[in-house]
Amino acid sequence: MLSLETIFSISTIETPAAYIPRRQAAGLLRADIPADWMFSVVYALLFSSWSEIYNGVLAPSQAAALFCTTLIDGIKQA
Repeated sequence: MLSLETIFSISTIETPAAYIPRRQAAGLLRADIPADWMFSVVYALLFSSWSEIYNGVLAPSQAAALFCTTLIDGIKQA
């Protein structure tokens, strides 16, 4: 089962520019989606999560769960 720990395990500090392509090459992330797009989507999703919490629409735990579900189901290898 694919988990956040599997996708986002970091043994050393990596730049985002290197991180996503390495996970794509390892078959953990979809290779048919450009890494730059994936990176932009992650930041947009993070901002949206913060905004929903700030505006009182979601509790932090709800936003965290939605963030993880959306991210994992959206970019994981099929």
